Amino acid sequence: MPDPEETVTRYHTAIFVETGPNNDGFDDGDIAAQESGDKNAIINTISSGGHIHEVTGDIATSTGMYYYTRPQSTNPAVQPTFHTATFLGLIRMKDYPQIIDAVCRAQPAPPCQKKFNTRTMRYEAFKSEEEGGGFYAEGEVRKKGYFKCTEWTEERIIPALEREGVFC
Repeated sequence: MPDPEETVTRYHTAIFVETGPNNDGFDDGDIAAQESGDKNAIINTISSGGHIHEVTGDIATSTGMYYYTRPQSTNPAVQPTFHTATFLGLIRMKDYPQIIDAVCRAQPAPPCQKKFNTRTMRYEAFKSEEEGGGFYAEGEVRKKGYFKCTEWTEERIIPALEREGVFC
């Protein structure tokens, strides 16, 4: 169910690591083709499985969201709920899944950002400790949007993977 406070359409954002048709990676020929600029060499293996790395849960529970990884038997692009994908790079199989898992676990997942307000009888955003805590007053504008899966992936995980030199 969509969040009634969101004013724009949001899609779930995750990292999909494709591990090849037999989940045993790609050979050096595939990697060489990819490095030469032939993105179709690997991206078009649409029936290929892999693993999803994501945060799940919600921002209205006391624990917030949490990191989760799971096998995926097919490329997410074949799912009816698929929206879009961006190719990030290649990872050597000898480094996978340990390196991505370590980077993802090192980044804090989105925390609780909504609580039940007994005065209004609904879940509402609340101020961070830096903002003094508590609920926003009637008409008071939130200083920043919610930090969910998209922000976690785009602002924390991808930069951390790049800093760690994960992609070859």
